[in-house]
Amino acid sequence: MDREHFTTAQLAMSAFFDTLDSVYLPRKGTLLQLTYRLNDTAIGADANYQHLHFQYLGAHTWGDHTIVAGTRFSSTLAGTSPLYDTFSLGGFMNLSAYQHNELNGQHLAFSQLVYLKRLSSSRRFGSLPIYIGTSVEAGQTWDRGEKVRYADLIYSGSLMGVVTTPFGAIYIGISRSNEGRSGAYLAIGRPF
Repeated sequence: MDREHFTTAQLAMSAFFDTLDSVYLPRKGTLLQLTYRLNDTAIGADANYQHLHFQYLGAHTWGDHTIVAGTRFSSTLAGTSPLYDTFSLGGFMNLSAYQHNELNGQHLAFSQLVYLKRLSSSRRFGSLPIYIGTSVEAGQTWDRGEKVRYADLIYSGSLMGVVTTPFGAIYIGISRSNEGRSGAYLAIGRPF
């Protein structure tokens, strides 16, 4: 099998604001990120293109109830990203009914809303909180900017159980999309 070789080189500018209380299962706080990346042959890259990426994630908790809302928008502003540097969706909490990075394109739109309920009975087990919850996700990738349409969005929903440990959160769940795709997952670590 022949391997394709490529060279990347980029200049990036990023603005970042993060008050989330946890990277594994945020219960309060906000994450805002705006990143611009320039890939140019003048600095050693194989291709000329520019990316712009925006991400928001917010979490709020009332008693045993937590809501996490997020959105991401990414776009190739100029040029065409090579396949290894396109934007992707698919996988747990990223259109959960699809395989990891199954959807790829030059442009991406994604939003999610997650509800988690801490089980009162989990307080008896010490410091390992247990949650049950659900998520609703919508997103899509496109190869051409003029083809980006709200009507193209894919929807995915999940039912899940979560245990937080000192090593990160452990998620187990099932998911389904509006296109009839289904998935089951066991995830450990950072889903957002």
